Amino acid sequence: MLLLSTYQVVFEGLARLYIADMTKSNLQKSKTDKNKDFGIRLKSHRKARGLSQDELAEAVNRSTEAISKMERGLTFPGVDLLIDIASELDISIDALLGLEHPVEGSKERVELTSEAMRIITSLDGKPLQTAVEQLRALQKLVSD
Repeated sequence: MLLLSTYQVVFEGLARLYIADMTKSNLQKSKTDKNKDFGIRLKSHRKARGLSQDELAEAVNRSTEAISKMERGLTFPGVDLLIDIASELDISIDALLGLEHPVEGSKERVELTSEAMRIITSLDGKPLQTAVEQLRALQKLVSD
C-alpha cells in the first residue's frame, strides 16, 4: 500500500484544480511554453527574495545548473522540489505555478502591480496590516 504525504495529496489536489480551471488559451500552450512561463516566475520570485541561483540551489539541495535549467524553461521540477522551492521562496505553490489571477493591462501597470506584490509579500504583522489599511484608504479616495 502506497502512503502519500500531506504535501503530495495537497499538490495533487492543486494539480486537479489547475487542470479543471485551465483557460482555452492555456490549453493551447505547448509544454515548452508552460516550462518557460514557470521559469520566468521562478526567476522573478527568486530575485524578489534577493537570492542568487547558487543560494536557492543550496537551500533546496540541488545544483545551480538545475535551477538555471528550470529558469530557462528547459526542465520542470518534480513535486518534492516544487514544494521545497515554494517553501524557500516563502510563496504559495499556486503563485509558483501561476495559478493566481494574472494582472492585465499595460506593461507599466503589470510592472507596478508586480512590484507592489513583491513589497507586500515581503511584509508581515503590523507593517502588512498598515500597508493594507493604506491601500484601502487610497482605493476609497480614488473611487470617491
